[in-house]
Amino acid sequence: MSMGLRVLAAERRQSQNISLQWTNERLSMDNFVKLEKKTSSEIDQLLRSAGLAARTADLNQAITLCLKAWARLPEPKDRWDFYPQIISRGLVEYYTKIGDKENMEKWIDLTYYAYRDDSRTDIFLNMLEAECLYKMGIDSRAFDIIAQVEKVTGKIPPENLNNASVKAYLNSASIKS
Repeated sequence: MSMGLRVLAAERRQSQNISLQWTNERLSMDNFVKLEKKTSSEIDQLLRSAGLAARTADLNQAITLCLKAWARLPEPKDRWDFYPQIISRGLVEYYTKIGDKENMEKWIDLTYYAYRDDSRTDIFLNMLEAECLYKMGIDSRAFDIIAQVEKVTGKIPPENLNNASVKAYLNSASIKS
């Protein structure tokens, strides 16, 4: 993994720990294991190619490459640092963009698994799920998730205020009051 990716992953972990302070079940990112160099290099190459495919609007190719990268991860997949999290999140977003609800929901579940968040209390993941559900036209479930985050934390995370799902949620809340 490149130094830039390591820094981003470390920053993500740090911000995740901050966002999870409201729960008693903090995720333990410290006991993830790093992949051997050969495997991580192969996965890096697949993910670079997937990113290029996505930037050129070839989302089906991006999905295929991400699935190959996922398959390269040894079992159990939630044991490894960085890769299961980034791959599963990417697949959630790609499936959302192509309108594949079934696979989007499957990969939302696998994203929670990759983050070891069986209780689904990670705010970052909650907001990702809400945004994807909203984009798929499943407004009520998206709004329920946002409402739960707001109830538990007392606010909507500022970094999510420009999300389409949050704007629609806030608009619907103002109409009801």
